[in-house]
Amino acid sequence: MAALTVTPFLPASLAAIILHDRIGRKALAFTILLLICICMLVTGVVLSSAANRSPRVLFTFYVIGLGFSQLAFFSNMQYTLELIPTCVRCQALGALYSISYSFLICKGCILNMRNIFFPLPEIILGVLILLCAGLFLLLPETLNRTLPCSLEDGEKLGIDEHWYTFSCMEKRKQPEELDSSLAPRNGI
Repeated sequence: MAALTVTPFLPASLAAIILHDRIGRKALAFTILLLICICMLVTGVVLSSAANRSPRVLFTFYVIGLGFSQLAFFSNMQYTLELIPTCVRCQALGALYSISYSFLICKGCILNMRNIFFPLPEIILGVLILLCAGLFLLLPETLNRTLPCSLEDGEKLGIDEHWYTFSCMEKRKQPEELDSSLAPRNGI
């Protein structure tokens, strides 16, 4: 049983590596959180009937959720490292870890909501994850962009983007366009 719980780790890390450069960091983070939200709400609906609370069904949802959460962790960690300027990266990551561990206190409270209504924890987490997915839309895309080294660079990152800007939707440059953009110009 313990061996089955670690099976999603390798596919999640490989998927994060492959999808980062194909669809971009912002699109991947938003899509993964949206999929996790849908899975949480489907889990809540399935678990609302007493007939679907068998250990096999619960374990299946657990492994699927673990795979998505690992994919979200790997992709969001990479995205976070690219967004934070180099000069404050250690302090910012330390603060993020402290905040995330402080939310572990809330875990017991949310899981105890199961005594009130069995799928209530899944509903609460699904709504929170949907809010987080919406917040990811406000972040800039970092794929094919110069990453910030200073605080000023960090403030300028994504200044010309909209919330609906995804790098996977941008027109890809043809090799001829890339060659002409790299060619030296007269007078330079």
